[in-house]
Amino acid sequence: MFSGRVLATYRAVISSYWFLPLTLILGGVLLAIGLTLLDQFVGEGLLPQDLLLGPTTPEGARTLLSTIGGSMLSVAGVVFSVTLATIVFASGQYGPHVLPQYQRDRQAQATLGLMLAAFAYCTTALFTVQAGEKDFVPALAILGALALAAAAIGMLIAFIAHMLAMLHISNIVARIAEQTLHLLDDEMPLNPPRDAAASGTGRKTEFLTGEGDPLLCGEGRGYISTIGTQKLVELAKEHDLQADILVRPGDFVTPLSVLARLTPALPDEEAQTALRHAFAWGRRRTPDEDVAFTLDELCTIAFRALSPGINDPFTATDVLRHLTAIIERASSGKCRQSIHSDEEGVPRIRRPVLSFGDVVRLTLDRLATDAARNPTVAPIMLEVYDDLLIRLSDEDHRERLLRSAETFAKACADQLSTEGKRQDIAEAMARLRRRAASERGAGTLRISRLEEGVGP
Repeated sequence: MFSGRVLATYRAVISSYWFLPLTLILGGVLLAIGLTLLDQFVGEGLLPQDLLLGPTTPEGARTLLSTIGGSMLSVAGVVFSVTLATIVFASGQYGPHVLPQYQRDRQAQATLGLMLAAFAYCTTALFTVQAGEKDFVPALAILGALALAAAAIGMLIAFIAHMLAMLHISNIVARIAEQTLHLLDDEMPLNPPRDAAASGTGRKTEFLTGEGDPLLCGEGRGYISTIGTQKLVELAKEHDLQADILVRPGDFVTPLSVLARLTPALPDEEAQTALRHAFAWGRRRTPDEDVAFTLDELCTIAFRALSPGINDPFTATDVLRHLTAIIERASSGKCRQSIHSDEEGVPRIRRPVLSFGDVVRLTLDRLATDAARNPTVAPIMLEVYDDLLIRLSDEDHRERLLRSAETFAKACADQLSTEGKRQDIAEAMARLRRRAASERGAGTLRISRLEEGVGP
């Protein structure tokens, strides 16, 4: 099993802005070589050139390939410039946390890669054109260049439409929310394995180690991006260890930070180094395993929208609507197993896991103070609490939400400037308490809410 650092390096390479373009460039070179060789083997007798819609003279072939290649290189510069301009605008308008959404954008990478691949294709094919005693015009390669040019034009049109859509804040919020829901599928699966239920939620489960057991410290500084759990299980089995992992993806560590607590004793230096290599950290947080990072992205957009300098309550409302879906999904799933055992069933590793309370704390609790100051967003915030209390069936989750709503109502009473607004929030909170205490079904509660005239 790969270590955490190998997994982190693989993910960084796959998601980098250069990987897909470089892959397409190499593909363009290989395609040009392959079509040229096919031209040589097929010959003029089997593949008439008048069927290929290409020039039949070396001079015409060179002109066509040079024109297409030069045009593609120029358009690639335009694509890169548009991407940079979009990134600068988005980071200034919505905050630097949204940069990964653009850096990992596959359509922008594919568009740039296709332009550069067409340039590399034409350059490679250009070298095969021969004039002299025996002319050689790679007809198939020329037809391929025309096809690549047509595909590049279509991709450019799609790219412009895509970047215009990416500038709309609702699309960015929806994209981050979808990424968060995808991460929750791993953190809180809807149908966890049977042995996951026996391993607890990561909070109530007993620790595998005890007070005074040796600690494994880090060797660098940065944000945890990946934890190779299976690699840790293999190493723990190999050295007959049990370990409690004390960090999560997204935590900042230093050389003195404790990564894990081990029992019965620390292994040798070589084994300690192998254990540390199961943890990967870097200069910035990544959304690969860090659900809190994507939640931070959403909250950053909401905070900026609620700031007095911007005052965009509708963007904040959009974020709250998507947070409703995220919290609802978190309540529907089950916490990922915290205890990881080896093939023989011996518990080896305990990892902290994300809970429903963590999701509420990182979203609604965090936004409560800023939302309470805004008379437009405050009623929407209570509406979010109301919707969730109607939909959720888990009593512990409903109790946690109700505590959060009570805190928010107190913040509104302290920060709203007008008595009328404070009275509206107090009445809405009273209705919310009544519905929270009701044992009626979600459909009946929603009908009662409509009868009260407080919206859908």
